[in-house]
Amino acid sequence: MIALRLHSDFSLLRAMVPVENYAHALKEAGYTGGALTDFDCGFGWVDFSSKLKKAGLKSILGTHLSWNFSKEFSQPVQLSTSLQRSGVSFLVANSKGYHNLCRILSAHSFKTLSTQKILDWQEGLFLLIPPEFSAIRHAAPIIKAWDPKFLYFEEHRHEGAVVLPDVAELSRSLNARKVATQPVYYLKPHEHRAHEILLSIGAGCTLQDEKRPQLPSKDFYLKLVSEMHLRFRDNPEWIEAAQEIADRVDFGFKGDTYYLPKIGKDSEVDVLFVDKCFAGLEPRLQLIKERTPAEEFLKLEEVYRARLERECGIIESMKFTGYFLIVADFIQWSKSHNIPVGPGRGSGAGSLAAYCLGITDIDPITYNLLFERFLNPERVSMPDFDIDFCIKGRDAVIQYVRKKYDVDISMGDTVGIATILTMVKKRNQA
Repeated sequence: MIALRLHSDFSLLRAMVPVENYAHALKEAGYTGGALTDFDCGFGWVDFSSKLKKAGLKSILGTHLSWNFSKEFSQPVQLSTSLQRSGVSFLVANSKGYHNLCRILSAHSFKTLSTQKILDWQEGLFLLIPPEFSAIRHAAPIIKAWDPKFLYFEEHRHEGAVVLPDVAELSRSLNARKVATQPVYYLKPHEHRAHEILLSIGAGCTLQDEKRPQLPSKDFYLKLVSEMHLRFRDNPEWIEAAQEIADRVDFGFKGDTYYLPKIGKDSEVDVLFVDKCFAGLEPRLQLIKERTPAEEFLKLEEVYRARLERECGIIESMKFTGYFLIVADFIQWSKSHNIPVGPGRGSGAGSLAAYCLGITDIDPITYNLLFERFLNPERVSMPDFDIDFCIKGRDAVIQYVRKKYDVDISMGDTVGIATILTMVKKRNQA
Protein backbone atom coordinates (compact mmCIF):
# COMPACT_ATOMS: atom_id res chain seq x y z
CA MET A 1 0.00 0.00 0.00
CA ILE A 2 1.02 3.61 -0.66
CA ALA A 3 0.56 6.43 1.86
CA LEU A 4 -0.80 9.28 -0.25
CA ARG A 5 -1.04 12.31 2.08
CA LEU A 6 2.29 12.80 3.83
CA HIS A 7 3.33 16.20 5.19
CA SER A 8 6.87 17.06 6.27
CA ASP A 9 8.39 19.95 8.18
CA PHE A 10 8.44 21.81 4.85
CA SER A 11 4.75 22.38 5.60
CA LEU A 12 6.03 25.15 7.81
CA LEU A 13 4.43 25.28 11.26
CA ARG A 14 1.78 22.79 10.14
CA ALA A 15 3.61 19.44 10.18
CA MET A 16 6.62 18.22 12.12
CA VAL A 17 8.14 15.22 10.32
CA PRO A 18 11.66 15.76 8.94
CA VAL A 19 11.39 14.69 5.32
CA GLU A 20 14.37 12.34 5.61
CA ASN A 21 12.60 10.37 8.37
CA TYR A 22 9.82 9.14 6.12
CA ALA A 23 11.81 6.38 4.41
CA HIS A 24 12.42 4.45 7.63
CA ALA A 25 8.95 5.21 9.00
CA LEU A 26 7.15 4.01 5.88
CA LYS A 27 9.16 0.82 5.71
CA GLU A 28 8.61 0.14 9.39
CA ALA A 29 4.84 0.65 8.98
CA GLY A 30 4.70 -1.76 6.03
CA TYR A 31 4.18 0.66 3.14
CA THR A 32 5.69 0.21 -0.31
CA GLY A 33 5.99 3.95 -0.82
CA GLY A 34 4.46 7.34 -0.15
CA ALA A 35 3.35 10.65 -1.63
CA LEU A 36 4.70 13.89 -0.21
CA THR A 37 1.98 16.57 -0.33
CA ASP A 38 3.33 19.52 1.63
CA PHE A 39 1.28 22.70 1.69
CA ASP A 40 1.89 24.94 -1.33
CA CYS A 41 5.44 23.80 -2.06
CA GLY A 42 7.74 21.07 -3.34
CA PHE A 43 10.79 21.95 -1.25
CA GLY A 44 11.12 18.43 0.12
CA TRP A 45 10.73 16.56 -3.16
CA VAL A 46 14.38 15.90 -3.92
CA ASP A 47 15.31 14.64 -0.45
CA PHE A 48 12.10 12.62 -0.20
CA SER A 49 12.64 10.99 -3.59
CA SER A 50 16.30 10.26 -2.90
CA LYS A 51 15.74 8.74 0.54
CA LEU A 52 12.83 6.55 -0.57
CA LYS A 53 14.74 5.36 -3.62
CA LYS A 54 17.65 4.26 -1.43
CA ALA A 55 15.19 2.43 0.82
CA GLY A 56 13.63 0.63 -2.15
CA LEU A 57 10.32 2.47 -1.82
CA LYS A 58 8.16 4.23 -4.41
CA SER A 59 8.09 8.02 -4.12
CA ILE A 60 5.29 10.21 -5.47
CA LEU A 61 5.65 13.98 -5.58
CA GLY A 62 2.75 16.29 -4.92
CA THR A 63 1.39 19.24 -2.99
CA HIS A 64 -1.70 20.26 -1.07
CA LEU A 65 -2.78 23.57 -2.57
CA SER A 66 -4.36 25.71 0.15
CA TRP A 67 -6.65 27.82 -1.98
CA ASN A 68 -10.37 28.27 -1.37
CA PHE A 69 -11.02 28.91 -5.09
CA SER A 70 -13.44 31.74 -4.28
CA LYS A 71 -11.31 34.47 -5.87
CA GLU A 72 -10.16 34.98 -9.44
CA PHE A 73 -6.52 34.61 -8.43
CA SER A 74 -5.17 32.39 -5.68
CA GLN A 75 -4.40 33.71 -2.22
CA PRO A 76 -2.61 31.35 0.19
CA VAL A 77 -5.03 30.38 2.96
CA GLN A 78 -3.92 31.30 6.47
CA LEU A 79 -4.01 28.88 9.41
CA SER A 80 -7.59 28.50 10.53
CA THR A 81 -9.37 26.40 13.12
CA SER A 82 -8.91 23.42 10.82
CA LEU A 83 -6.03 22.44 8.56
CA GLN A 84 -8.28 20.08 6.68
CA ARG A 85 -10.85 22.25 4.97
CA SER A 86 -8.89 24.44 2.62
CA GLY A 87 -7.46 22.95 -0.49
CA VAL A 88 -6.97 20.00 -2.82
CA SER A 89 -4.00 17.76 -3.54
CA PHE A 90 -2.10 17.30 -6.79
CA LEU A 91 0.12 14.28 -7.48
CA VAL A 92 2.70 14.06 -10.26
CA ALA A 93 2.03 11.23 -12.72
CA ASN A 94 4.79 11.87 -15.24
CA SER A 95 7.36 14.39 -16.46
CA LYS A 96 4.70 16.63 -18.00
CA GLY A 97 2.83 16.62 -14.71
CA TYR A 98 5.98 17.59 -12.81
CA HIS A 99 6.52 20.64 -14.99
CA ASN A 100 2.85 21.57 -14.77
CA LEU A 101 2.84 21.32 -10.99
CA CYS A 102 5.93 23.54 -10.88
CA ARG A 103 3.99 26.08 -12.94
CA ILE A 104 1.00 25.88 -10.62
CA LEU A 105 3.13 26.36 -7.51
CA SER A 106 5.04 29.27 -9.05
CA ALA A 107 1.83 31.03 -10.09
CA HIS A 108 0.29 30.38 -6.68
CA SER A 109 3.36 31.84 -4.99
CA PHE A 110 3.12 34.99 -7.13
CA LYS A 111 -0.67 35.13 -6.57
CA THR A 112 -1.36 34.88 -10.30
CA LEU A 113 -2.87 31.38 -10.32
CA SER A 114 -6.34 31.23 -11.82
CA THR A 115 -8.91 28.54 -12.52
CA GLN A 116 -8.08 28.65 -16.22
CA LYS A 117 -4.36 28.18 -15.58
CA ILE A 118 -5.02 25.10 -13.48
CA LEU A 119 -7.15 23.64 -16.25
CA ASP A 120 -4.51 24.49 -18.85
CA TRP A 121 -1.85 22.76 -16.72
CA GLN A 122 -3.77 19.65 -15.67
CA GLU A 123 -1.97 17.20 -17.97
CA GLY A 124 -0.01 14.58 -16.06
CA LEU A 125 -1.53 15.45 -12.69
CA PHE A 126 -3.80 13.49 -10.37
CA LEU A 127 -6.36 15.64 -8.54
CA LEU A 128 -7.43 14.44 -5.09
CA ILE A 129 -10.46 16.00 -3.40
CA PRO A 130 -10.59 15.66 0.41
CA PRO A 131 -13.98 14.78 1.95
CA GLU A 132 -14.07 17.93 4.11
CA PHE A 133 -13.21 20.35 1.28
CA SER A 134 -15.33 23.39 2.16
CA ALA A 135 -14.77 25.26 -1.12
CA ILE A 136 -16.21 22.46 -3.25
CA ARG A 137 -18.77 24.74 -4.94
CA HIS A 138 -16.15 27.26 -6.03
CA ALA A 139 -13.83 24.50 -7.26
CA ALA A 140 -16.57 22.52 -9.01
CA PRO A 141 -15.77 23.92 -12.50
CA ILE A 142 -12.20 22.62 -12.22
CA ILE A 143 -13.25 19.25 -10.83
CA LYS A 144 -15.89 18.70 -13.50
CA ALA A 145 -13.45 19.62 -16.28
CA TRP A 146 -10.68 17.38 -14.93
CA ASP A 147 -9.75 14.24 -16.83
CA PRO A 148 -11.81 11.58 -14.99
CA LYS A 149 -8.93 9.11 -15.28
CA PHE A 150 -6.89 11.41 -13.03
CA LEU A 151 -9.64 12.44 -10.60
CA TYR A 152 -10.13 10.82 -7.20
CA PHE A 153 -12.19 11.69 -4.14
CA GLU A 154 -10.45 10.90 -0.87
CA GLU A 155 -11.97 8.79 1.88
CA HIS A 156 -10.74 9.26 5.46
CA ARG A 157 -11.32 6.94 8.39
CA HIS A 158 -9.50 8.81 11.12
CA GLU A 159 -11.30 9.87 14.29
CA GLY A 160 -13.31 13.02 13.62
CA ALA A 161 -13.42 12.50 9.85
CA VAL A 162 -16.37 14.07 8.08
CA VAL A 163 -17.73 14.10 4.54
CA LEU A 164 -19.38 17.36 3.60
CA PRO A 165 -22.72 16.88 1.79
CA ASP A 166 -21.64 18.97 -1.20
CA VAL A 167 -18.52 16.85 -1.65
CA ALA A 168 -20.48 13.61 -1.46
CA GLU A 169 -23.08 14.94 -3.91
CA LEU A 170 -20.47 16.00 -6.49
CA SER A 171 -18.67 12.68 -6.13
CA ARG A 172 -21.89 10.79 -6.83
CA SER A 173 -22.86 13.00 -9.77
CA LEU A 174 -19.48 12.44 -11.42
CA ASN A 175 -19.37 8.76 -10.49
CA ALA A 176 -15.82 9.52 -9.43
CA ARG A 177 -13.42 6.96 -8.06
CA LYS A 178 -12.54 6.99 -4.38
CA VAL A 179 -9.20 6.39 -2.72
CA ALA A 180 -8.21 5.67 0.88
CA THR A 181 -5.91 8.34 2.30
CA GLN A 182 -4.66 9.43 5.70
CA PRO A 183 -3.24 12.94 6.18
CA VAL A 184 -0.06 12.60 8.24
CA TYR A 185 1.38 15.51 10.23
CA TYR A 186 3.44 13.55 12.77
CA LEU A 187 4.70 9.97 12.97
CA LYS A 188 3.63 8.60 16.38
CA PRO A 189 0.45 9.07 18.47
CA HIS A 190 2.35 10.56 21.42
CA GLU A 191 3.56 13.42 19.19
CA HIS A 192 0.09 14.95 19.01
CA ARG A 193 0.74 17.35 21.89
CA ALA A 194 3.95 18.62 20.32
CA HIS A 195 2.05 19.16 17.06
CA GLU A 196 -0.58 21.22 18.88
CA ILE A 197 2.18 23.42 20.26
CA LEU A 198 3.64 23.78 16.75
CA LEU A 199 0.28 24.94 15.37
CA SER A 200 -0.13 27.43 18.20
CA ILE A 201 3.32 28.87 17.54
CA GLY A 202 2.39 29.26 13.88
CA ALA A 203 -0.81 31.09 14.76
CA GLY A 204 0.81 33.19 17.50
CA CYS A 205 -1.51 32.02 20.22
CA THR A 206 -1.50 29.80 23.31
CA LEU A 207 -2.89 26.34 23.94
CA GLN A 208 -5.58 27.95 26.11
CA ASP A 209 -6.94 29.93 23.15
CA GLU A 210 -10.20 28.32 22.05
CA LYS A 211 -9.80 29.74 18.53
CA ARG A 212 -6.33 28.28 17.99
CA PRO A 213 -5.86 26.08 14.88
CA GLN A 214 -6.24 22.41 15.66
CA LEU A 215 -7.00 19.08 14.09
CA PRO A 216 -10.32 17.36 14.82
CA SER A 217 -8.61 14.49 16.69
CA LYS A 218 -5.32 12.94 17.77
CA ASP A 219 -5.46 10.54 14.84
CA PHE A 220 -3.13 12.19 12.31
CA TYR A 221 -0.09 9.98 12.80
CA LEU A 222 1.29 7.42 10.32
CA LYS A 223 -0.88 4.31 10.61
CA LEU A 224 0.39 0.77 10.13
CA VAL A 225 -0.70 -0.78 6.84
CA SER A 226 -2.58 -3.42 8.79
CA GLU A 227 -4.46 -0.68 10.63
CA MET A 228 -5.41 1.03 7.36
CA HIS A 229 -6.73 -2.27 5.98
CA LEU A 230 -8.75 -2.76 9.14
CA ARG A 231 -10.29 0.70 8.95
CA PHE A 232 -11.22 0.27 5.28
CA ARG A 233 -12.18 -3.39 5.49
CA ASP A 234 -15.70 -2.61 4.20
CA ASN A 235 -14.27 -0.93 1.06
CA PRO A 236 -10.98 -2.66 0.19
CA GLU A 237 -11.19 -1.27 -3.35
CA TRP A 238 -10.33 2.18 -1.95
CA ILE A 239 -7.08 0.76 -0.62
CA GLU A 240 -6.43 -0.82 -4.01
CA ALA A 241 -7.03 2.57 -5.66
CA ALA A 242 -4.05 4.01 -3.78
CA GLN A 243 -1.83 1.30 -5.25
CA GLU A 244 -3.40 1.88 -8.66
CA ILE A 245 -2.31 5.53 -8.53
CA ALA A 246 1.21 4.49 -7.55
CA ASP A 247 1.40 1.99 -10.42
CA ARG A 248 0.46 4.73 -12.89
CA VAL A 249 3.15 7.14 -11.68
CA ASP A 250 6.13 7.20 -13.99
CA PHE A 251 8.41 9.96 -12.78
CA GLY A 252 11.69 10.21 -10.94
CA PHE A 253 14.56 12.64 -10.71
CA LYS A 254 17.63 11.79 -12.77
CA GLY A 255 20.26 12.67 -10.22
CA ASP A 256 23.25 11.76 -12.41
CA THR A 257 22.21 13.92 -15.37
CA TYR A 258 23.32 17.52 -15.93
CA TYR A 259 21.43 19.93 -18.15
CA LEU A 260 23.66 22.64 -19.58
CA PRO A 261 23.08 25.11 -22.40
CA LYS A 262 24.11 23.75 -25.79
CA ILE A 263 26.67 25.86 -27.63
CA GLY A 264 27.23 23.52 -30.57
CA LYS A 265 27.81 19.88 -31.47
CA ASP A 266 29.77 17.99 -28.82
CA SER A 267 32.63 17.12 -31.17
CA GLU A 268 32.97 20.71 -32.34
CA VAL A 269 32.83 22.04 -28.79
CA ASP A 270 35.56 19.61 -27.70
CA VAL A 271 37.87 20.77 -30.49
CA LEU A 272 37.15 24.44 -29.75
CA PHE A 273 37.85 23.86 -26.05
CA VAL A 274 41.24 22.25 -26.68
CA ASP A 275 42.21 24.94 -29.20
CA LYS A 276 41.33 27.75 -26.81
CA CYS A 277 43.17 26.09 -23.93
CA PHE A 278 46.43 25.69 -25.83
CA ALA A 279 46.07 29.14 -27.39
CA GLY A 280 45.65 30.57 -23.91
CA LEU A 281 48.66 28.64 -22.66
CA GLU A 282 51.05 30.61 -24.92
CA PRO A 283 50.77 34.02 -23.18
CA ARG A 284 50.97 32.27 -19.80
CA LEU A 285 54.18 30.53 -20.86
CA GLN A 286 55.56 33.81 -22.17
CA LEU A 287 55.28 35.30 -18.68
CA ILE A 288 57.22 32.36 -17.26
CA LYS A 289 59.83 32.56 -20.00
CA GLU A 290 60.60 36.19 -19.19
CA ARG A 291 61.63 35.33 -15.64
CA THR A 292 63.10 31.83 -16.10
CA PRO A 293 66.49 30.63 -17.46
CA ALA A 294 66.25 29.04 -20.94
CA GLU A 295 67.18 25.47 -19.94
CA GLU A 296 64.81 25.50 -16.98
CA PHE A 297 62.03 26.99 -19.10
CA LEU A 298 62.22 24.12 -21.63
CA LYS A 299 61.61 21.61 -18.84
CA LEU A 300 58.79 23.72 -17.39
CA GLU A 301 57.17 24.05 -20.79
CA GLU A 302 56.98 20.28 -21.09
CA VAL A 303 55.40 20.08 -17.64
CA TYR A 304 52.76 22.69 -18.51
CA ARG A 305 51.89 21.11 -21.88
CA ALA A 306 51.66 17.62 -20.42
CA ARG A 307 49.49 18.84 -17.54
CA LEU A 308 47.18 20.76 -19.87
CA GLU A 309 46.85 17.81 -22.23
CA ARG A 310 45.92 15.53 -19.33
CA GLU A 311 43.37 18.00 -17.95
CA CYS A 312 41.78 18.50 -21.37
CA GLY A 313 41.42 14.75 -21.75
CA ILE A 314 39.70 14.42 -18.39
CA ILE A 315 37.40 17.40 -18.95
CA GLU A 316 36.48 16.09 -22.40
CA SER A 317 35.78 12.58 -21.11
CA MET A 318 33.51 14.00 -18.41
CA LYS A 319 31.70 16.13 -21.02
CA PHE A 320 32.34 19.46 -19.32
CA THR A 321 34.08 21.24 -22.19
CA GLY A 322 31.01 23.36 -22.93
CA TYR A 323 30.75 24.33 -19.27
CA PHE A 324 34.33 25.65 -19.25
CA LEU A 325 33.75 27.63 -22.46
CA ILE A 326 30.56 29.23 -21.10
CA VAL A 327 32.21 30.27 -17.84
CA ALA A 328 35.24 31.63 -19.72
CA ASP A 329 32.91 33.55 -22.04
CA PHE A 330 30.99 35.47 -19.38
CA ILE A 331 34.16 36.18 -17.43
CA GLN A 332 35.82 37.67 -20.50
CA TRP A 333 32.64 39.62 -21.26
CA SER A 334 32.71 41.03 -17.72
CA LYS A 335 36.32 42.11 -18.02
CA SER A 336 35.71 43.69 -21.42
CA HIS A 337 32.87 45.71 -19.89
CA ASN A 338 35.01 46.94 -16.99
CA ILE A 339 33.29 44.77 -14.39
CA PRO A 340 35.92 43.66 -11.85
CA VAL A 341 36.27 39.88 -11.52
CA GLY A 342 38.19 38.04 -8.80
CA PRO A 343 41.22 35.86 -9.64
CA GLY A 344 39.42 32.71 -8.55
CA ARG A 345 39.37 30.71 -5.36
CA GLY A 346 38.48 27.26 -4.12
CA SER A 347 39.29 23.99 -5.85
CA GLY A 348 38.78 25.53 -9.32
CA ALA A 349 42.08 27.36 -8.89
CA GLY A 350 43.77 23.98 -9.29
CA SER A 351 42.85 23.75 -12.97
CA LEU A 352 45.47 24.73 -15.54
CA ALA A 353 42.80 24.65 -18.23
CA ALA A 354 40.82 27.28 -16.30
CA TYR A 355 44.00 29.36 -15.96
CA CYS A 356 44.64 29.16 -19.71
CA LEU A 357 41.04 30.10 -20.54
CA GLY A 358 41.18 33.13 -18.26
CA ILE A 359 38.63 31.75 -15.81
CA THR A 360 41.22 32.05 -13.05
CA ASP A 361 44.41 34.08 -12.73
CA ILE A 362 46.25 31.71 -10.41
CA ASP A 363 48.98 29.44 -11.80
CA PRO A 364 48.25 26.01 -10.27
CA ILE A 365 51.69 24.61 -11.09
CA THR A 366 53.55 27.47 -9.45
CA TYR A 367 51.54 27.00 -6.26
CA ASN A 368 51.40 23.17 -6.42
CA LEU A 369 47.59 23.07 -6.64
CA LEU A 370 45.95 19.75 -7.50
CA PHE A 371 43.54 19.46 -10.42
CA GLU A 372 42.03 16.31 -8.85
CA ARG A 373 40.55 18.38 -6.02
CA PHE A 374 38.46 20.10 -8.67
CA LEU A 375 37.64 17.26 -11.07
CA ASN A 376 38.20 13.57 -10.56
CA PRO A 377 37.02 10.87 -13.02
CA GLU A 378 36.60 8.47 -10.10
CA ARG A 379 34.17 10.85 -8.38
CA VAL A 380 31.97 12.38 -11.06
CA SER A 381 30.36 15.60 -9.86
CA MET A 382 29.48 18.95 -11.34
CA PRO A 383 32.50 21.31 -11.34
CA ASP A 384 31.94 24.48 -9.38
CA PHE A 385 33.96 27.65 -9.96
CA ASP A 386 33.85 30.16 -7.13
CA ILE A 387 33.84 33.48 -8.94
CA ASP A 388 33.60 36.93 -7.38
CA PHE A 389 32.04 39.79 -9.37
CA CYS A 390 31.83 43.41 -8.35
CA ILE A 391 28.42 44.07 -6.85
CA LYS A 392 27.89 47.04 -9.19
CA GLY A 393 28.16 44.89 -12.31
CA ARG A 394 26.91 41.53 -11.12
CA ASP A 395 23.34 41.97 -12.38
CA ALA A 396 24.63 42.89 -15.83
CA VAL A 397 26.63 39.66 -15.98
CA ILE A 398 23.63 37.58 -14.96
CA GLN A 399 21.44 39.22 -17.60
CA TYR A 400 24.14 38.68 -20.24
CA VAL A 401 24.31 34.97 -19.46
CA ARG A 402 20.55 34.58 -19.45
CA LYS A 403 20.12 36.42 -22.70
CA LYS A 404 22.88 34.54 -24.49
CA TYR A 405 22.31 30.99 -23.26
CA ASP A 406 18.71 30.65 -22.07
CA VAL A 407 16.01 29.65 -24.51
CA ASP A 408 13.10 30.70 -22.31
CA ILE A 409 13.22 32.24 -18.85
CA SER A 410 9.51 32.94 -18.40
CA MET A 411 7.95 32.05 -15.07
CA GLY A 412 7.39 28.32 -14.67
CA ASP A 413 10.23 27.33 -17.00
CA THR A 414 13.59 26.14 -15.82
CA VAL A 415 16.37 28.69 -15.92
CA GLY A 416 19.02 26.17 -16.95
CA ILE A 417 21.98 28.47 -16.68
CA ALA A 418 21.42 28.87 -12.93
CA THR A 419 22.80 25.39 -12.40
CA ILE A 420 26.26 26.44 -13.53
CA LEU A 421 26.58 29.89 -12.00
CA THR A 422 27.83 29.98 -8.45
CA MET A 423 27.53 33.74 -8.58
CA VAL A 424 23.75 33.43 -8.93
CA LYS A 425 23.64 31.53 -5.66
CA LYS A 426 25.81 34.16 -4.00
CA ARG A 427 23.56 36.91 -5.35
CA ASN A 428 20.48 35.24 -3.88
CA GLN A 429 22.20 34.91 -0.53
CA ALA A 430 23.39 38.53 -0.45
